[in-house]
Amino acid sequence: MAHPVSVCPSPICPRPITLVLLGLLFTLGCGGTGDESADVAPAPSGATSSAADAGGTTRSGAEESVLPPQEQAARNIVAAENLARQGKGSLALQLLNEAIQLDPRSVAAYCRRAEILAAANFKSQAHDDLTKAIELRPDDPKLYNTRGYLRMSRDDLTGAMEDFSTAIALDLKYPQPYNNRGLVRISQGNPEQALHDFDAALQIDPNYIDAHNNRGYALLQLKRFDEALAALSRAIELDPTYVNAWNNRGLTYQEAGRLEEALADFSKAIELQPTQTKYYLHRRLVLDALGRTEEARADFERAAWLERLAVVNRLVSAQPEEARSWLERAEHLYLGKRYEPALADAERAIQLAAPGTSVKTSALLVAARIHLAMGHYEQAVETATTVLKHEPSDEAHSLRGEAHYALGNFAAAVEDFRSARRLDPLVQQACLKYAEQLESRGEVQQASYFREQAEALSPERLIRPATHEPAEPLPFPTEALPAVQAEPGSATP
Repeated sequence: MAHPVSVCPSPICPRPITLVLLGLLFTLGCGGTGDESADVAPAPSGATSSAADAGGTTRSGAEESVLPPQEQAARNIVAAENLARQGKGSLALQLLNEAIQLDPRSVAAYCRRAEILAAANFKSQAHDDLTKAIELRPDDPKLYNTRGYLRMSRDDLTGAMEDFSTAIALDLKYPQPYNNRGLVRISQGNPEQALHDFDAALQIDPNYIDAHNNRGYALLQLKRFDEALAALSRAIELDPTYVNAWNNRGLTYQEAGRLEEALADFSKAIELQPTQTKYYLHRRLVLDALGRTEEARADFERAAWLERLAVVNRLVSAQPEEARSWLERAEHLYLGKRYEPALADAERAIQLAAPGTSVKTSALLVAARIHLAMGHYEQAVETATTVLKHEPSDEAHSLRGEAHYALGNFAAAVEDFRSARRLDPLVQQACLKYAEQLESRGEVQQASYFREQAEALSPERLIRPATHEPAEPLPFPTEALPAVQAEPGSATP
């Protein structure tokens, strides 16, 4: 059961209630709004649902012609619902447009079309369709509740209040509009009045989880902490996966000065919804207050990473045929150590990028970097080599050198590090390892040279205080170097 019902849960971010309308918004049935960062918003109760499931198939013109218009419209609605579940909103809209032409009095067709339009953010058109449905069935409280829900998502709080109040007047035993009207009151800064609405909803349905959660938040606003904790704990008892109740209870513990308990609740919220930035930011504040600054910094960095992920996700959605979009997300996922999806994005960027472009080169380098991080050393060598076949690249040599080192191909690693003009402890280790291999083959003079190179790469030699004495030459001079010989079984393309 999904319950992303919550008002703006943070006292430091009092924004109007908003939501994301996704999925079968008007057919699933639920009783509240989603907060501004919910992944999926719940659907309000009250829309008429179709009678059956269908495969989304179409009939021949001859068969359509013998069906009465209302029956064909009903079949279109069922098929459209199937297409909407498959993410084929445009095709679903075509069928619903036809259904409305066949049966202009079909409330279900207007509701389904409103659902798809709202999910695509055409909320004004969705509002018009719901208004038409209400004109056709003016005594249906569920239609008013649904339109009020949509109005609330558009920050039309006055209109939402009118619709919820009308729904209540039409059916005093219908709990969802009480809950939703309470949310409007909270967003208007009236938690005391909101509390009466949540209490009314719970009198009708004592196990209404959303109302328990929202009642707890209203009590938090009123500083009635013990009562708020009881209400939120009841929501959690009814559904231990209800993330908003964990978050709101964490906020209540925090306001009450019970920081360890707040920390535990925010951590549970993160466990349940690890991609939600606000839970990391809430926990960060508690960690800071507890003096755990390193952990607080890590939560802040994670939240920043997730915010950037949302940006690059939108970029990929908006420009799916642009290699640069996939490359940006691959680089970001790599930074977050999400290697498998990062590699998939890098490979997509490689496919889309034109040969010889900087985007192509960058995508190959990112792929090599990911292969290296995943321990795919041979693939890293192959990918870096692809770059070097077309252009010189210090990074490609460096990455390939690391992969060769991991494979035990120390001669190839030393050669790549030399080409990359790289000086660091790994290069020192590569020289030592190669020297050992040379000694084992009896090539003492060569081994001695690479031991000297390793010694020259020690931190004491590389980092020296200022002096008037002539500086010693850096390792890997450009002349008079013995050739690096590949050991048996290795290759340096």
